[in-house]
Amino acid sequence: MSGCSGIRDISVDRPYVMDDEELARLFEPRHLIAELTSRCNLRCRYCQKALDTWNALPGRDEDLPEPVLDNVFGALRRLPFQTVQLSGIGEFTFRKDWVELLYRFRDAGVAVTMISNFARPFTERELDALLTLQHLMVSIDTTDAELLKRVRRSVSLANITTNLVQMRMRARKTGVSPPYLRLNAVLYLENMLGIEDLAYYAIENRVDEMQYERMILQTDLRPPHELTDAPPDRASEALRQAQTARDVLTQHGIRPSFHGDLLQTLEASAAA
Repeated sequence: MSGCSGIRDISVDRPYVMDDEELARLFEPRHLIAELTSRCNLRCRYCQKALDTWNALPGRDEDLPEPVLDNVFGALRRLPFQTVQLSGIGEFTFRKDWVELLYRFRDAGVAVTMISNFARPFTERELDALLTLQHLMVSIDTTDAELLKRVRRSVSLANITTNLVQMRMRARKTGVSPPYLRLNAVLYLENMLGIEDLAYYAIENRVDEMQYERMILQTDLRPPHELTDAPPDRASEALRQAQTARDVLTQHGIRPSFHGDLLQTLEASAAA
């Protein structure tokens, strides 16, 4: 759990322990990132959660305990956080009490953002909770259902799509504006020629932003393979698709986003 804050200049001539009131005066935190569970319903082959040895480590496959949760909400009461981002290696909606916690954050007076894999069907009650979010990012690496299941495991493209549609339907029925919706695709050798198809998927699902990023492999499992393993002709085609995706997304009022060094990596592979 971490907080991003604007920090004033602090000058002290001796070490001392600051209490909460002093910290509140010296720091102006704005954004809190909280991982409230390290459990997940998926075992993506490029993620640490795919490794039994990693999950066996203390704290690596469990919900944040109630006393620590109380400390989180205590910090929200004492410090001027404006937003809370619920994300991490764990899947927040895998907690049985995730809906209650979401409303608890809302009642604390902060805007809530969330990252989810959208892998399981949501109930109307859960959809209503999702509609209280300010920002929602949904992970989807490919529109190839077979490849998605092979790499991310325990996930169905149909479930993701149904949840996106059901959330829009619920928003329309209840008269609530949906959250800012971003789709995020992690790109690797096996799915890199699906950039254009993901753009059209984003268009059909009326999202606000389509983001692509390079996979950073956290395991020794193969597939998937790194983009740096791509032959030049495949990398060149991916670059062409990236430009097409940028154009068609922009034409439909959707923000295209190529995160980090993704395009530079593709350019280097194409020039090899």
